[in-house]
Amino acid sequence: ILKIALKLRQSLSLFFQNSQSLQRAYSTPYSYYRIILQKENKEKQALARHKCISILEFFKNLLFVHLLSLSKNQREGCSTDMAVVSTPFFNQNLWYRLLSSRFSLWKSYCPRFFLDYLEAFGLLSDFLDHQAVIKFFELETHFSYYPVSGFVAPHQYLSLLQDRYFPIASVMRTLDKDNFSLTPDLIHDLLGHVPWLLHPSFSEFFINMGRLFTKVIEKVQALPSKKQRIQTLQSNLIAIIRCFWFTVESGLIENHEGRKAYGAVLISSPQELRHAFIDNVRVLPLELDQIIRLPFNTSTPQETLFSIRHFDELVELTSKLEWMLDQGLLESIPLYNQEKYLSGFE
Repeated sequence: ILKIALKLRQSLSLFFQNSQSLQRAYSTPYSYYRIILQKENKEKQALARHKCISILEFFKNLLFVHLLSLSKNQREGCSTDMAVVSTPFFNQNLWYRLLSSRFSLWKSYCPRFFLDYLEAFGLLSDFLDHQAVIKFFELETHFSYYPVSGFVAPHQYLSLLQDRYFPIASVMRTLDKDNFSLTPDLIHDLLGHVPWLLHPSFSEFFINMGRLFTKVIEKVQALPSKKQRIQTLQSNLIAIIRCFWFTVESGLIENHEGRKAYGAVLISSPQELRHAFIDNVRVLPLELDQIIRLPFNTSTPQETLFSIRHFDELVELTSKLEWMLDQGLLESIPLYNQEKYLSGFE
């Protein structure tokens, strides 16, 4: 922990040399917890470690915000890169083992050009070069790389997409969670979502969904009563979330290659991917009216999946969704006890 703290403090000093108050704010708890950690009281040591980690996380996020405020050229000129700070002791061996456990499945169950996209990003290498990935990402996609520590609430995720930031988790699952991860991590985001952003239809899908979220907010703010605002917001937002889930999270495509997976949940989870093709899963053609009214469970393998014939359908889906939003047809979508996906929205 102390090594990470020292590395992070050195990184911060490169960016905040003129901010004495910030340096003092960081140096004080660092020095205090360094002393506490040397004490013999194990209870105080445990508390100190916990607080130290919280402080490190706070300053790491602060550094991310500063990096994102810089232009791409300014960031490229910095001697300390965002990726270096986000994963100061990145486990390359774990990366290689997680990648290796998926590769043969991808060859069998994913479209051929998905592997081409992975290769373009350098993501098929047993050594992950964060800086190279970020530079390529920001040169070749319509988004800026936005590292997050873990799960991002749907409304925050959509807001970031609207501003052309693509959230990517900096944490990585352990081997005991290799088959199935309950929360998005680096494997899910970097291997499941990022490669597809080289496809124009995927980029447009994410951009449009962020824009639709903004339209929902504008619509809700114009309503007279709080009750109306809450009900309309929840109904519209759950429709958007379900569109995400049944497409870019758990979607299938059927074309000249046969049935293949493109959803990030499937791609990132060997258990989910095998289940989608080997077990008796119900696969239906993608229909907007159906998916916005169908609840899902993120904690178990999916029993119902939806397929498209071509990726242009993703863009067509957002156009239909926008039309329904404008016509007020998304204001009575049943939640089916999925309120947890709407929590945190003020």
